[in-house]
Amino acid sequence: MINAQKNLTLILSLVTLMFAGTTTAADLIVQESGPVGTYASIGAAVAASTDGDRIIINNTTTGFPWAEDITINKSLTFLSAVDNQRFVVQGNYSIQHAPGREVTIIGMDNVSGTISSIANGGTSRTIVNMMWCRIAAGNVSLNHDYFELNLASSEVLGGGDVLFRYGKVIGNQFDGGDISINTDALAGIDSIHIVGNAGLQRVSCNTTSHYLYVSNNAIMTTSGVDGVGVNSLKVGTGINVIRNNSIRTNYSGIYIQNGVSGRLLIYNNILVDYSTADYGIRNSSNSLTSLVVSYNFLDNSFDNGSIFGFTDDGTNTTSSSVNLNSDGSSSWTGTVDGGNPGTADYDLDLTRNDPGAYGGSYSLDNFFPIDGTSSKVYYLTMPSEILVGGSNAVTGYSFDR
Repeated sequence: MINAQKNLTLILSLVTLMFAGTTTAADLIVQESGPVGTYASIGAAVAASTDGDRIIINNTTTGFPWAEDITINKSLTFLSAVDNQRFVVQGNYSIQHAPGREVTIIGMDNVSGTISSIANGGTSRTIVNMMWCRIAAGNVSLNHDYFELNLASSEVLGGGDVLFRYGKVIGNQFDGGDISINTDALAGIDSIHIVGNAGLQRVSCNTTSHYLYVSNNAIMTTSGVDGVGVNSLKVGTGINVIRNNSIRTNYSGIYIQNGVSGRLLIYNNILVDYSTADYGIRNSSNSLTSLVVSYNFLDNSFDNGSIFGFTDDGTNTTSSSVNLNSDGSSSWTGTVDGGNPGTADYDLDLTRNDPGAYGGSYSLDNFFPIDGTSSKVYYLTMPSEILVGGSNAVTGYSFDR
């Protein structure tokens, strides 16, 4: 009996210790002139928070944005207090690196300010998720090692750029800005995904740490820059892919710089000369392990010719009357069913691939119009075809608010 009592006492003591060591995440409410228990500014709520808390933000009663510069040094989630409405701020949000930290921002409308990273050493990642945000006059710049950016269903306006080293940029509306990808200290065999973005000026690839997957983007520039600039690539058994993009340019549509190594596949793209463009696809490198360029449509007005630095494999249409509308679509019927005939590249209607941003499984139609008024699965990674008896691994990425 005594031993049983001792055992019961020990069990209860362990349970007490377990619950004493467990913390519950809190919701911190930001409200102008709010009741006791709310916070009068976003900065005050952040200062009072602990890892795992949510900062729930009401818009000001005056209609002005919350004007603050915020440093985030905890794992936090920022949300609007009102469903289907963004919270309006003005200022720079700087995210301090720490191993395992995760910061999620859903529904921010930043009228003037940049989202940036602060380096802090370490060898594992800080994850930054941004969904259904609007950056009206600023950049998203996570250009430090050990940061992962997941930017989805958002607007980066006013010519704002996105700079990062690892992650995904999916289904965003740009206003003439660039996406720049640089090398990260934490290399891997997976790919950086740039998929389903509209209104881009340029995608610039400068990374040797991860493979590149650029698909179904509308890159519509009138400036003298290349649409997709390949300055460096990861070298290995994996393949870097540029596929099903609509590119209108005043320089080279896709430009592979001298000295670039690695394996590169370019297919199912539409490339159009805006005015005085150089080449449609230009390869200046003799160092590529392999280069496959297939089933692309190029218009006949590039100043120096449609292709340079490689031999056409016979599948490309290099002197056509193809055109591009401002949204990346083409009204020229010659591209219909003109992409790769393989079933893995079929369109959503299960017909042969249409080149350009509206062809294939990741058609631009999947991502627009941008809607944050309900929970949303914004991206799926999955096999494009499955053999009988094979397995089907699907990963979905979503947000809710």
